[in-house]
Amino acid sequence: MSQIFNYKFKQIIIAIGILLYGASLFAAGSNHGEVVEIPGRYIFQQIFNFALAVFILWYFLRKAIRAHFKNRHQQYHEIVNQVESAKIKAEDMKKTLQEKMLRLSDEAEKNAHNAKAEAEEMHHKLMSEASGLSEKLIKEAQATIEIELVKAKQHLKADLLEASILKAQEELKATMSDEDQKRLKTEFVEKIQGVH
Repeated sequence: MSQIFNYKFKQIIIAIGILLYGASLFAAGSNHGEVVEIPGRYIFQQIFNFALAVFILWYFLRKAIRAHFKNRHQQYHEIVNQVESAKIKAEDMKKTLQEKMLRLSDEAEKNAHNAKAEAEEMHHKLMSEASGLSEKLIKEAQATIEIELVKAKQHLKADLLEASILKAQEELKATMSDEDQKRLKTEFVEKIQGVH
């Protein structure tokens, strides 16, 4: 469309140039510096030339100018519609982003609260497990101590019994004569035989 307009515009410029050249020829009279009365015929010719130029411009350019301004009007409205559409999209995107930011902020707070609650729960769980484990270890240690104490007592009793027996044997040997020993051995053997 703009190529047609440029072509028509060039034609009009050429036509105006021809008309102005003709007007300059009429203006250049042969009276050199003399005051001459302007004849009405020349004024009429100039008005006619001007009206003809305006008519020619209007005739050749009316469709191109109308199309040009109609095209510009459409382009303007298209641009306005695009801008309004872009504005609406930008506002929607802004609203969506604000909603996402709000949701993310809420989620972050919830996540922090949940993480804190989980940490406290884990702390309590670990403390109870540690407490249970320490009680178990204490009970096991007490049981081990009791077992070892019983073993030590038995070992001590055995050692004391053995020491007492040895002491008693030594005292018996020291206080008993050989005859008493023979007599005890004989009684022991007889008691054993009597039992079987």
